[in-house]
Amino acid sequence: MSEIRVRMEEGYSKHISDEFYLAFCNLLIASASEEEKKRARQIYVKLLTEYDRMKDKNKFVLFVSEEKKKLQKEIEYITKIQDNRELLLKEYNLRNEKLPKERQIFNISELIEILDREKKEKTETINILNEEAKPANYNSKKKELEEKLSILKPAFDETQDEYKYLVNLQKSFLKCVSKEIEAAEKKDDYISLVYTIRYYRNLFITQNSKIKDIPELNNNLNKIACKLITTMCKKSIFNIFCKDIAMNYKIILQALNSSIADIDDIDICLKLDENSKKLNIEIYDNDTIDSTIEVDYALDKKDLSKKQKKHVPLVNF
Repeated sequence: MSEIRVRMEEGYSKHISDEFYLAFCNLLIASASEEEKKRARQIYVKLLTEYDRMKDKNKFVLFVSEEKKKLQKEIEYITKIQDNRELLLKEYNLRNEKLPKERQIFNISELIEILDREKKEKTETINILNEEAKPANYNSKKKELEEKLSILKPAFDETQDEYKYLVNLQKSFLKCVSKEIEAAEKKDDYISLVYTIRYYRNLFITQNSKIKDIPELNNNLNKIACKLITTMCKKSIFNIFCKDIAMNYKIILQALNSSIADIDDIDICLKLDENSKKLNIEIYDNDTIDSTIEVDYALDKKDLSKKQKKHVPLVNF
């Protein structure tokens, strides 16, 4: 997931990469078992304590200072014990009194090794605190904790509703598609994006609902499709059927929503009834009609860019 995040940042921007990562992790937490959620809640509480300590920078600096003093005293005490045989023996007896028989320290040499480890750990903790107190590291650590807390929040969601997290992930994905439209250069890039959107909108998001059946996702999809179709018309990849952008989009979208697999095989035939102000849009798979729809047409006949009752390919070859 970390590798995906880096690649997404390179291709789409840090903001989109972070948003997608958060949405993905939220979904994982929301769909976890109750035992896993319980563990996530425990981690959340631990991280929250750490974050609360860092919220106020002045208080955090004071905490680091006090913590370092405490650790330094403990290191000095360990050194003092190590340098004094009598204190070593006393420490050996004190520790063994508190330990169950099977876990007791075997001899003084083992105690010296334990004390060395403890001293090393405390020294490392001081070094970590020194690094965290540096302005750049402080801000980075604070943001890291904020993100982790945001990731784990669904563990406290009492609705047990995975669906909303699944929808959020789709919204983030669609932002990636929108970025790809902006980055596209070649005709094949645009054609590939058309197939991506056509395939994606028909995927099942639940057992009974497709992506296109979810209003908030379908609205986003339509905006992206409009952006893609408009760009492809400007670049003469698609033929233009109406001078009015909104009507042209409606005509082409009808074609793309058809069941015709290969968009190279799509032809569009327009028939305008000027009396009723209705435009009949017929979609053909080569010579075979696939679908037809009648829409309100408040424009003039001259606004149509193609001759009526003529089969015109969608793709401008």
